[in-house]
Amino acid sequence: MTGETLNLGLRYENHTPWYESKNKQVNFDPITGNLELPGQGGNSRALYDRYNGLSNFQPRIGFSYLLFPKTVLRAGYAMSEFMEGTGLGLRLPQNPPFSILTQADYRGLDYPTTSLDQGFTPINTTNPCTIQGLQDADPACYSGSLLLSWDRHVQPARSNQWNLSVQQELTSTMTFQIGYVGQAARHLSVPKQLNAVYIAADGTISPSLFFADNQNLLEMGALPLATYAAANSNYNALQMSFQGRAHKGLSYQLSYTWSHCLTNATGFFGEGGQSGSQDAWFQNVYDPGADYGSCYFNVTNVFSGYAIYELPFGHGRAYGNNMSNIANAVAGGWRVSVIPTFRGGFPLTINANNPPGTNSFGERANCDGPPIVYGKSHPIDPSLGGGYQWFSQAPYSQPTSGFGTCSIGSVYGPGERNIDLGLAKLFSVHEQQNIEFRTEFINAFNHTILNAPQNGLGSSLGQISGNGSSQGARNIQFALKYNF
Repeated sequence: MTGETLNLGLRYENHTPWYESKNKQVNFDPITGNLELPGQGGNSRALYDRYNGLSNFQPRIGFSYLLFPKTVLRAGYAMSEFMEGTGLGLRLPQNPPFSILTQADYRGLDYPTTSLDQGFTPINTTNPCTIQGLQDADPACYSGSLLLSWDRHVQPARSNQWNLSVQQELTSTMTFQIGYVGQAARHLSVPKQLNAVYIAADGTISPSLFFADNQNLLEMGALPLATYAAANSNYNALQMSFQGRAHKGLSYQLSYTWSHCLTNATGFFGEGGQSGSQDAWFQNVYDPGADYGSCYFNVTNVFSGYAIYELPFGHGRAYGNNMSNIANAVAGGWRVSVIPTFRGGFPLTINANNPPGTNSFGERANCDGPPIVYGKSHPIDPSLGGGYQWFSQAPYSQPTSGFGTCSIGSVYGPGERNIDLGLAKLFSVHEQQNIEFRTEFINAFNHTILNAPQNGLGSSLGQISGNGSSQGARNIQFALKYNF
């Protein structure tokens, strides 16, 4: 390789706001609580602003440079956008009066009252949420109902990604590469509960600072949930790999990654990862920074790789090239492979039972000391179900008032050790035809792959026990494939 290579690209992307085709949606301004109608009073049909800015133009840059005869420097940068939202459950068309709860009384009705081809006899229903002005609405319309709110400045999430690496040729068949990979995302979508009380530094509790001009809606027992584009994340990683191209029947790649991902939001449906680490909701909507911590999928250390070796026996190999066809069918042409995977555990956040008075959805426990991780050194009595007490319950307690002191991702669960093995052979049938036999040993040495321990306060906190406490038992499979 000689010289330099430079690639430049530019993508333009403009996300038009979502709106209901018949204007059957309303918004409740998260700050004032005032009712907003599509296309009226200066509002757009979508009821949030269209974003047009410099990030609509998304550059891509990549280059490589030959530092020395066998050393190459590579780097790249890209920006991208995506409109995330918080799922269909928090969309504005589901606000009353367009989406409402009704009550139907089935008592005293004969069944069936009509035949299917005639349709069903209407059942009397009550609906206090008829389309009317907010001020004269029946309080029962909003009592216990969900009021969905979108911040006017909701916009697409913006992701910046970059990398820098150096690749060195060690031999004619082996290379080593080391690199840095980074990502920063802004304006990630996040939900907020707007009835949350405000707790000052001195412990003074005040009513919600949201819905300031319509506190009566909160007094009716309504639950306002809002969508904001106000969260962020960062990822930084050091990556290394040895790679060997096929030489004397052996090819391989060994990779190691150290990384750390930090965020104050998981995405509305993202908290259901293996660790169950982080809630989708802020513990304190007035202090989003307190939810900044390790991503629920963060794994600090990962080693993985593969090796494929063609045994040197049989036709066309180093030994036994002249052996008989029968001998070659038995001993020649075999290929073995190994895929090792070793990684650390996922982070866990210790969740609490939401105490009265905070209106928090994502309450965390109090951390009264540093975590005490036992690992496998504290097995649970088999008579009690077996398993492990992975970490101690002692440092954690239920908050009696205010918010819990535990940080996001304060303790880590178990990692994984796994080795897969494979054995394969080709049986020649004709010049262009063969039969491939393959057997694979998934988790060949039957290492126990533990699931995450319980992370909610209670008698099972820190335990890995019962059904579903582990996965990945050894699995052996065979395959025959006819290639022609």
